Amino acid sequence: MVDRVVALTPDLWPAFEQLFGRQGACSGCWCIHWRVPRSDYVAWRGPKAKAFFKRRVMKGPPPGVLAFEGEEAVGWLQIGPRADVPQFNSQRRATAPTKRRGGPETYRPATNAGTFSARNAKMASTSRFTSARRATSPRNPNPTA
Repeated sequence: MVDRVVALTPDLWPAFEQLFGRQGACSGCWCIHWRVPRSDYVAWRGPKAKAFFKRRVMKGPPPGVLAFEGEEAVGWLQIGPRADVPQFNSQRRATAPTKRRGGPETYRPATNAGTFSARNAKMASTSRFTSARRATSPRNPNPTA
């Protein structure tokens, strides 16, 4: 069962790398899909994507969080400022920023929280963690109710 969720900092890169495996989760994506133009994403999948994302992690701030069972990373959630994922802000997306006539650019409530990965063998544990988080959310302070 997931026992902690922590920010992905440079010292946790080995755990992230282990979670994503040799190929990088999602066919070598390494969570760069929303971070770079489509042409770069297609060209970089695999080792180039890994190197790009590793530089991002080393530079900081943390681009997301890792879920752990003991010392093993079992889940990943990319979360952060929208500016970190420019492709997420495309005008073709329902969550794109909008401009009011003569006013500043405004954002819809959705933020960059679009990527989740988990080890297949650990999916049930991660699902239990997610359910436990929902059960004790501010909307439901009494999880037994």
